[in-house]
Amino acid sequence: MSSEKPRIGVFVCKCGTNIAKVVDVPAVAEYAKTLPNVAYAGWQLFTCSEEGQNIIKDHIAKHKLNRVIVASCSPKLHEPTFRRTIAEAGLNPFFFEMVNIREQVSWCHMKQKDEYAHATQKAKDLVRAAVYRAALLEPIGSTTQKVPPVCLVIGAGIAGIQAATMLADNGFDVHLVERSPALGGKAAQLGLVFMTDSCGVCVPPRYGEMARKCLSKRVILHDPKIQVHTQTEVTQFEGYIGNFQATLKTHPRGVDVDTCTLCGKCVEACPVEVPNELDYGLGTRKAIYLPFPQAVPRAPVIDFDTCTRCGKCVDVCPVKAVHLDEKPKETEITVGTVIVATGFDVFKPEGMYGWGEYPNVLTQFALARMMDPLGPLEGQLQRPSDKQLPKRIGMIQCVGSRDPETNPHCSRICCQVAMKHAWFIKEHWPDTEIHVFYKDIRLQGKDYERYYLECQKLGVHFHRAEVTDVKQGANKSLTLAVEHHSGRKETVPVDLLVLSAAVVPSEGAQELAHTLNMEVDLTGFFREYHLKLAPVDTTSDGIYLAGACSSPRDIAESSFMAAAAASHAAIPMSKGEVQVDLAKSIVDESLCIGCANCFVVCPYSAIKMEGGVAKVIEVACKGCGICAVECPAEAIQLRHFRDKQILAQISGMLANVEVPEK
Repeated sequence: MSSEKPRIGVFVCKCGTNIAKVVDVPAVAEYAKTLPNVAYAGWQLFTCSEEGQNIIKDHIAKHKLNRVIVASCSPKLHEPTFRRTIAEAGLNPFFFEMVNIREQVSWCHMKQKDEYAHATQKAKDLVRAAVYRAALLEPIGSTTQKVPPVCLVIGAGIAGIQAATMLADNGFDVHLVERSPALGGKAAQLGLVFMTDSCGVCVPPRYGEMARKCLSKRVILHDPKIQVHTQTEVTQFEGYIGNFQATLKTHPRGVDVDTCTLCGKCVEACPVEVPNELDYGLGTRKAIYLPFPQAVPRAPVIDFDTCTRCGKCVDVCPVKAVHLDEKPKETEITVGTVIVATGFDVFKPEGMYGWGEYPNVLTQFALARMMDPLGPLEGQLQRPSDKQLPKRIGMIQCVGSRDPETNPHCSRICCQVAMKHAWFIKEHWPDTEIHVFYKDIRLQGKDYERYYLECQKLGVHFHRAEVTDVKQGANKSLTLAVEHHSGRKETVPVDLLVLSAAVVPSEGAQELAHTLNMEVDLTGFFREYHLKLAPVDTTSDGIYLAGACSSPRDIAESSFMAAAAASHAAIPMSKGEVQVDLAKSIVDESLCIGCANCFVVCPYSAIKMEGGVAKVIEVACKGCGICAVECPAEAIQLRHFRDKQILAQISGMLANVEVPEK
């Protein structure tokens, strides 16, 4: 078909008023009829609709079109849609060209009413450039890549566990990697969670189960399809979908989880006592300790950074499960797909509102540990300074959130957490006076408004105000300087101050992104391929996102994302292969001089050097074209964006430009 004379069809979309409000769409379509090789041109109201796609198919058959141009929105939004449409009509999907007259024309000229005629002319210019380019398009095929039914899940919080168990229930092998000593993530620290007010480590039922279970009761460690790696990090990673190779480094635990009976004698014998980071300093732990009561694996772990290696734990262990000489080990695995579920961390508000300076200033997560019946204080509300029940509590929202100096994003769950804690405190200690200072109340989940209404009924005081200063008195109580949005100023005394600190990317997320060759957004969270259309996909085929690693999320939404990520990962693994189009870089080996510039600059590790010549790994290549730009010998071309096609597009864009006489 590439040898046939081009017969181009141009379809201009009104997109409701998105485009037609600024661009004279019929005029653009009429102009397209005058361009070379155009056999049909017309406009539609919504070209991406089923009706619009059927119109394209009908005109392909009626006018014997062998090239199709759609002038509408961003290719990122609907290029796959229209490629599929023309493929169904019998054309090679790469005989399609898309012109963006929404973002690049209509939207950017929408406020310039005196330039609407200029916008229409700009749309005509873009269509003309596409027509010139379309005449030189070539058919491009595809290749297949085998995908083994093995998935690497990084992060074993609620989202990671959900994804891993769903994949295992569907027959896929899973490597579940967690850098901490126990599974459960942040949910294990929260006690009761909204909206069900159930335990944070209460997990959904698996296939064949009738009810949800506590994480500690689930036999995830003995699932033949799941290999759990705790205290493990991904240190090296390379490859592409169907052929990812990862190196896992497992740090020594010091206790054999299969032998340990959890008698607790080793913990009792340990003479070292340090603050427990899980409890945010509210409690202490030994150098050998059980991370939390429901911890999985159900065995203590040794903190070798604080352990003195005195050997007392070894001496008292009745089953000889403690090994102080255990060494780190590395494991190399090959997997077909990857799910990243590394969760989030809590912003440390150092230097803000007395946190870290005054003992009675803590974060909402520390308050959650305090009120957890299985936490360090057995659920008792008290001031850290004197262990007394606080009579007045202040809560400050958006600490480190919605602030260009710290984190510009909204952390989404902070309002819900504050409402839950305020409600819980008023239910159990009704005489406690609670003041919540906020910028805006944002409750973004099903039935979350209930907490807000209940708090109002219970007498929680809400102030739309800024806390400008915090001072500590002689008895460790605090005085807040408050400036209301109305301009009124006052001081509010409190016994305990709770900061709703921001949700931020997990520690090591940037390093992991570099290891996996993934993108992060401006806030440091992992970037999804498309926020609306592909929220669990990434720019790297075969790597998916689950939970709060890509944005602050609550447990319910993290669970939804985990199910979606598992479903997406299961598709290529269940098929056993994936089809990859060949709109990739191609090397003319006769011109390659072996300089390896392309190898160095490729962001996807899709080029290797063999025998002094560059070779493209087509499955890994994303068609970005950086290698073609860097090649000094012009030995690399990018299929679908060859030099002659780009130059034709430039010529089309400049065809109506008048060159002034010298």
